[in-house]
Amino acid sequence: MWSGPKFPYSNHVEKDWMTIRYHLELPSVKSTEKKAVRLLKSKINQSLIRAGEKIVPKLKKSVEKAIRSSPEYVSLISGKLRAEFGIPNGKERLDEIIRIWINSFKFQIGRATITSNNKIRASLTITAIDASWADVLSSPAAFLTTEKSDILEWLDWLLIKGDTTIILDYDVAFGSAFSRTGTGAFMLRKKGSRWRVPPEFSGTRKNNFATRSVRSIETEIKDIIMRAIR
Repeated sequence: MWSGPKFPYSNHVEKDWMTIRYHLELPSVKSTEKKAVRLLKSKINQSLIRAGEKIVPKLKKSVEKAIRSSPEYVSLISGKLRAEFGIPNGKERLDEIIRIWINSFKFQIGRATITSNNKIRASLTITAIDASWADVLSSPAAFLTTEKSDILEWLDWLLIKGDTTIILDYDVAFGSAFSRTGTGAFMLRKKGSRWRVPPEFSGTRKNNFATRSVRSIETEIKDIIMRAIR
C-alpha cells in the first residue's frame, strides 16, 4: 500500500450524501522525472482502489454498530420510544432501515493527476448515508398503519421533524393502538391534538440519530481509513 504523506481529512454532507473524503498531494518533482511520476501515479491509483475495498466493509460494520448502540435504537426496541410509537415488529423495521443505509455505502477514487507545477494529486471519497433520507422514508418500514387504517409516518417524525409540534388529523392511541407489541402503554391522542417526539430523541435533517451515530465514531472512521492507506 501507499506509504507516502497522509491525506488531509474532511467529513461533511455534500449533494445529499454524507461524505468522507481524503485528499493527497505529493511535493513537486522535476520535469526530468516525469516518467517516474507517471509510474508513481499508477501505483497511487491502484493503492487507493485497494484501500477503498478494505475500508468500506469495515466502515459498514462500525456504523451499523454505532446506530444499534444509539439511545434512539435502544429506546425504540425496549424504552420510551417504544411506548410512544408502539411500533409493531420494531426490530424488524429498524433492521430494514439500517440495511438500506449500510447498502448505500460506496467509494470513488479521484484518480491521481499531475498538476501544472508537477505535483501529484489524488483523492478517496466514501459516500455513505443518503442525507436526503428519501430512501428510508419511502420504505414500508417507515410507516405504521393504525387499526383505523390511518398512516403514521413515525420515521419521518423521528428523523427530521425535530421538536415540531405535530397536529394529528386523526384519532390515534400510541402504544395501545398496537396492543400486540405488548408495550402496555396507553397514550390516547384525539383528532386535532398536539404531540411531538420527546426532545431527547428528536432529530432534524442534519442532526438526527443516524448523523449522531456517525459523528460518535469519527475517530474510529479516521483510524480505519488511515490504517488502510498506510
